[in-house]
Order: sequence, then structure tokens, then C-alpha cells
Amino acid sequence: VNPIAGRGGHGYLLARLIRLLRAEGISVARTNTPVDPLGQALRQRIDPAADVVIAAGGDGTVRQVINALLPRRTPVLILPLGTENIVAKELEIRPEPRAALAALRAGRLQPMDVADCNGRHFLIVSGVGFDAVVVNRLMPTRASHITHADYFWPIWRTFFSYAFPAIEVEVDGRCIFSGRGLAFVGNCARYSIGLRILSRARFDDGLLDVCIYRCAGRIALLRHSWRTVLGRHLVAPDVTYRRGRSIRIRSPERVPIELDGDPAGCLPACYSIQPSAAVMLLPPPGVCRQTIPRR
Repeated sequence: VNPIAGRGGHGYLLARLIRLLRAEGISVARTNTPVDPLGQALRQRIDPAADVVIAAGGDGTVRQVINALLPRRTPVLILPLGTENIVAKELEIRPEPRAALAALRAGRLQPMDVADCNGRHFLIVSGVGFDAVVVNRLMPTRASHITHADYFWPIWRTFFSYAFPAIEVEVDGRCIFSGRGLAFVGNCARYSIGLRILSRARFDDGLLDVCIYRCAGRIALLRHSWRTVLGRHLVAPDVTYRRGRSIRIRSPERVPIELDGDPAGCLPACYSIQPSAAVMLLPPPGVCRQTIPRR
């Protein structure tokens, strides 16, 4: 459980799920996720004999659970309580305790690829440059629940101060880009606020996708942003899109990177993919579509 996930106020969902599970005779052990992106501390708290691990929180919580479990393939059931919940949306999982219970009764297992960056696992996307600076500026405020509005000032400050450093991108041993730009590497088509930067990505195809925006200034950034909102960025001549199993990005300057919305150091970055390394437990199709009223 991540007690500060999303906007807050989700405690009733978690409490209801625990009541439902215990009423079914299911043994439940609850632990809060420690501040540990690599999952090492959480690894010590998860019972090795557990049949299922429920990740109650946002995308950072899911990533932390996956990091703690690997290389074990214990099924993970998501109760999405975060701000974005990108993994849950990609898997069509809703924050409904009855759907979670249905998944435990008669759910289906969905293998999911796990991406790796410099030895750290992630599931969605890694941003190189601009959005990583935004994430680093947001982190000091992350002592409590956050909303999309909390990103406004970090984005605004970064927009007027970012220097657009040069990067070099290599896919499966071949250099495909060199120049000033932004890069996104990942495993899922979805990104923040519904954008689909890696629109051709699939979480179970054994490949990484990379999208590179050639960008040297604010006007170009605005142009790229508008095309991405419209879903037309991949046809732009100053956008490069490739797929591969190994991706390397380097820069002569200090360029930060982020993984699934959390800071992850700076370039150079070496990305790889572990096909079907994680297993997600999903509810049966069409189960519990109605919203549970808040109590």
C-alpha cells in the first residue's frame, strides 16, 4: 500500500477490499511501501509463500512491487489508487474491490514485459531530458498526495530554463540519432494525461520502443507538443521512431532521466527488455463495470 498515492481519499476502497478478502477466508498481510524505488526493502516484507501480491497505489507502487518480486513471477493484482494509473488503464483495470475479488476467484494471467535501465526495472516509459527535469522539480513536494495541478509550476519553470542538450541514440547497435532533442523509451503506448508518445508500443511483444523529438528550442517543443496531443507526431520529419531490444543513449552534458515518473539519475543510459518477466492478474472480462459508491 502506498498511503500517499494519488489525490488521497481512497482508504475506503482499500478497507472494503480487505473486508471482502477476509470474508472469503483469504489471509491478508498489509504493508506500506517504503521509500525504496529499487524494491530491496519491500522484498524483505513480502512473504515468499504469498500466492498473489496486491499493489494498492499508483504506477510507482506497481513498479516497486515488480522490482521487489523479480525474478519471481508471483502474480500481481493492481488496485489503482494513483494519479495516473497508466499500467492499470493499459490492462483495463478499475479501482473496484469487487473486480479485484473476481480476479482472485476466476481471473486470468497476463504476462508483461519488464524494461530495464541501468539495472533498474520499469514498466511504462523512461523520459530523457525535459520531462525528467520536471519530475526532479516535483519530487520535493512529494511528501503527500499530488494532483495534475502540482505539475504546473515545474513544467512552467522547465519550459523557460531548459537548454535542450545534444544526445546520441543507438538501437540494437546502430546509431539512429545525434543532435539536440528529447527521447522517450518504453514498453506501453500510454503516457501522462492520455498522451500516446509511444503509440506503437505493446507491453507483451518483447521489444522496446523509442521516440526521439529533434528539438533545439521552445518553439520546436511547442510544435512537438501540439502534434503529440493530436496524435500526429510520428509523421513529422523531425521525429524518429524505432523499436528494438537494446537502446543506448548518451550525452556529453548532464542530462537527467526518469523511470515511470520517478528520478533515475543521468545519462548515459542502457535499456534492455525482459520478455514476460512479470505476471499480472486481471479480472474476468466485463466484471464489475459499475462504480462502487463512496462510503
